[in-house]
Amino acid sequence: MASHTQPLTRLGELTFQADDETLALEVRALVDPAATLRLNGKQSDVAGCLRHVSELRSAMDEGTITVLDEASDGATGTMATRVAVRMAMKDGSVVQGESHLIGRLGDDGRITKMVETGRLLTPEDDPVEES
Repeated sequence: MASHTQPLTRLGELTFQADDETLALEVRALVDPAATLRLNGKQSDVAGCLRHVSELRSAMDEGTITVLDEASDGATGTMATRVAVRMAMKDGSVVQGESHLIGRLGDDGRITKMVETGRLLTPEDDPVEES
């Protein structure tokens, strides 16, 4: 999977691509230490974001992310990404979801604010077909 330059997309890719050490290094390079992060309505910091990804990865065997939409405004540093996620879990189940990420970049190019809202999809839902 090719890396995208948009930091929000790269964060999603890292969930499925990187080992824990690489994940921590890259997330810290992408996200300002004082960033405001909100994951499905819960306030978090960089350490909490890493814990969230670690917990997710501990329950899955593999996963993929498909970028459906990306938009950004270089003048304001605002960006948005919509992705479809598919995870094969260790219990044999398959989970599919869709996430919407909205963020803002600081002057140094790191994420200073991010909101992620995700939802699980039923077999009838197919965000890839809708895009």
